[in-house]
Amino acid sequence: MNICFFVAEYVSPTRGGVEKMTCALYEALSRQGHEVFIVSYFPPKTEEERNDDPHFMVLPSDDVLSEQNYSFLKEILTKNAIQIVVNQTPNRALLSQLWALKQEVGYQVVTVCHTDPQGELKGLIDRYDHIAWQTADVVRRTVRQLLFRVQWPVKSFLRHRKLRKIYQFFVGHSDRYVLLSPSYVQLVKKMLGSKVYRDKVCCIPNFLEDGNLPDAETLSCKKKQVLFVGRMDFQKRLDRMLRIWSRVECSVEDWELIVVGEGDCKEQMESYARHLGLCNCRFVGRVRATDYMQTASAVCLTSSHEGFGMVLLEALRHACVPFAFDSFESARDIIEKDRNGVLVPPFSEEEYAV
Repeated sequence: MNICFFVAEYVSPTRGGVEKMTCALYEALSRQGHEVFIVSYFPPKTEEERNDDPHFMVLPSDDVLSEQNYSFLKEILTKNAIQIVVNQTPNRALLSQLWALKQEVGYQVVTVCHTDPQGELKGLIDRYDHIAWQTADVVRRTVRQLLFRVQWPVKSFLRHRKLRKIYQFFVGHSDRYVLLSPSYVQLVKKMLGSKVYRDKVCCIPNFLEDGNLPDAETLSCKKKQVLFVGRMDFQKRLDRMLRIWSRVECSVEDWELIVVGEGDCKEQMESYARHLGLCNCRFVGRVRATDYMQTASAVCLTSSHEGFGMVLLEALRHACVPFAFDSFESARDIIEKDRNGVLVPPFSEEEYAV
C-alpha cells in the first residue's frame, strides 16, 4: 500500500510528539513492505536534521493554498499512486487542499488528532497563570487576573462552541478521524452531535517500536536523577516542575533534576531556576531523551493537558517511574495509580513534591 503522511514540523527522531511518532510509523510500515512518504510544511531547522531520502519532502511554498503547493501535492500524490493520506496536522487549509485533491486522485484521508480534545478549554488555566509571567507590576497583574476570572465562564462557553465547529470541520473533511485515547473518542462524539460525524471517529493509541520490558542491566544503570522532557513553552509548564523541585531539593541533596528540550521559553526558564536558587538542576538542550532515561530513576510531566504523553510510555520502557497530573484522560491509559507510576491531583504542586 502507498501511504503519505503530512506533518507540520520536519520529521526527525530527535524531535518529540508528532514528529517522533511519524518517524516510528514510517520505519514500521516500511519494514512491512508499504511505500511510505512524508511531506512536511516546514523545512528542517538544521542541516543535521535534513534527510536525503527522497521519501521525505517539504512543501515548496509557505502559503499552503498557493497554486505551487496544489500542483506539487497533485503531482506527488498521483505519481506515487497514494492510496492513504494521513494528515498529522491541525492545519485546516492543508486539509482543505487534500480533501479537494481526493476527488481527483482517489485516496482515503485519515486525520489524526494528537492533542487532548479539550486542550483549549484546559489551556485557560495556563493562560491565567501566564499573566503573572507577562506582567511585572503587581497591581496591573492583579487587575488582569481578576478580569480573566470574571470573563472565565464566557471564555469557556465560546471556546467550547469554537471546538465543536473545529471538530465538525476536521471530521467532515476526513474518511476517518483518529484520537489517541478511548476517553477522547467519547468526548469528541458528544461534541459532534451528528451520527454521520460520530461514525468516523475512532481510537488508535501511540506506540513504542521497541516494547520490550527493561532488563536487569537497565535497572543496574539507574542513578539519582529526575528527568523533565518537553518543549520549552508555557504549555509544558516547566515552571511548575521547577517550583516542585525547589520544594524537595534540600531534602534530596544527592539527586539531580535534568531538563531536556529547547524552545522559546528556555532562557526564561533558566532564569527562573536561578531565581528559585536551584543548585542540582541542569538544562541539557535538545538531545535524545532516551539516552538520559537509561540512567534516570523518574520522569516528570507537569503540563495541564497532553494528547497522549509519549514521554510517560518511554519512561516505563526505560524503568523510570512516571509522574503526571491527573488532568488529561490518556494519562490513565498509561499510568495505573500507585502501581506503575504516580498520578497527582491537578494541580497540587505540594502533593507532587511529596
